[in-house]
Amino acid sequence: MRYALLLLLAAALTRADGANLRDQLKLAEQENDRPAQIEITRRILAQDPNDNTLRSQLLQLWLDDGDYDMAERTLDDWRDAPGNVSASARAIILMAHGHSNDAIRVLEEYHAKAPDDLAITRQLSGYLAGDPSRQLALLEAAPDVAENPDLLVSRAFARLYLQDYQDALADFAIADKADPQCYAVKSNRAEFDRVRVASDGIRQASEQLAQNPRDFSARTRRAYWYLSLGYRATPLEKATSDAEAALTLVPGSSAARIMLATALVRSGKLSQDAALKKYDVDLSKSFLIPGTLDQLIAEDLKLQKNPQDGKALADRAGILSHLPAQFQLALDDTNTALDLDPNNAAAAEERIYILVKTSKQDEAVSALRKLAATRPPPSILSSASLTIAGGYLQSNRYREALDYANEAIAAKPTAEAYKLRASVWTRMDRAENAQADIAKATALEKTRR
Repeated sequence: MRYALLLLLAAALTRADGANLRDQLKLAEQENDRPAQIEITRRILAQDPNDNTLRSQLLQLWLDDGDYDMAERTLDDWRDAPGNVSASARAIILMAHGHSNDAIRVLEEYHAKAPDDLAITRQLSGYLAGDPSRQLALLEAAPDVAENPDLLVSRAFARLYLQDYQDALADFAIADKADPQCYAVKSNRAEFDRVRVASDGIRQASEQLAQNPRDFSARTRRAYWYLSLGYRATPLEKATSDAEAALTLVPGSSAARIMLATALVRSGKLSQDAALKKYDVDLSKSFLIPGTLDQLIAEDLKLQKNPQDGKALADRAGILSHLPAQFQLALDDTNTALDLDPNNAAAAEERIYILVKTSKQDEAVSALRKLAATRPPPSILSSASLTIAGGYLQSNRYREALDYANEAIAAKPTAEAYKLRASVWTRMDRAENAQADIAKATALEKTRR
């Protein structure tokens, strides 16, 4: 269809002289009418075959249009095409046809003759992005890379792939200083900031491990920082090795288990479903933050000293249950704590929270009844009842939400309980009741201050 239109256009242009054709070409360029530009340019070249500027434009038009056969024909007909234009276009055509090695070879041959051609350097660097060693060799040897922020960023990424973090950061810092507004710099600044933080963490953990290879905390943290480098730079084999070593040192460690499952899934050695089944680790959500990792490590070490520490189990469950999706690990801890001591109110409350968050509302209600039978502290019973009330509220089961909000207030009146009950009243179109509960919540908050 397109060529039929071009033929019609050609017929209309048959009697146009050169000057008129060039005027029409300007109009086609203004309208961004690529088919018209192509046909008019071909007509002009038929009259003036020595206009190399137009030949170059025609070649680029075919490339932009994705018609690589016509681009190749145009290039073949252009016997005296400049070397850089010929090499660049030939490489694009070869790459489009799936001949990446030949495309790289063409560019390398030209680049060897004209190493200061930055356009070819950029194109070749892009083609070598999947081979960081060759890309780095190119960008280390090519002139003027240090004066071009985009090439510096490319070199920094090549170093990242090769796990040369410090030199990668140095290259990016030079690029950032040279032109902070460069797109390559702006769009990748967050990634290099992450690498900077992670590489510092790796260095510190490595220094600690040099002094004590059995340092569980350092081993786990280094695995974490390896995994935090980003997909371009993460040495998954090192992260896996550290996580396995940490889990050997503290077999019951939740922190090490999360690190190991994460490394295995990212390396393709384990599926997310298999990680959940084998390690009870859910990797469907985001990764944890350093502060949370430190908290987990602290509880892991307490439980290493005393596996029957019910408080540590409940505390670790509380940390895990507030991580993205790590409810199964948290539930394991609450179950263990309650097996050791059925009267562990903190563990029971945490278990109720987990059951509600995993949409097991009926089990949560049953767990609340068991908790109430142990006569827990009023604050815990109130909080657990409020958790169930919130679950029912989210499910639009207002009557049940109201019942458990009432139980929470009966156990211990708190501002949070009154606020939640006010939300229930609002959903039930009981504005006066809602306002009364808001007033009670406000009064309690003032008293608390």
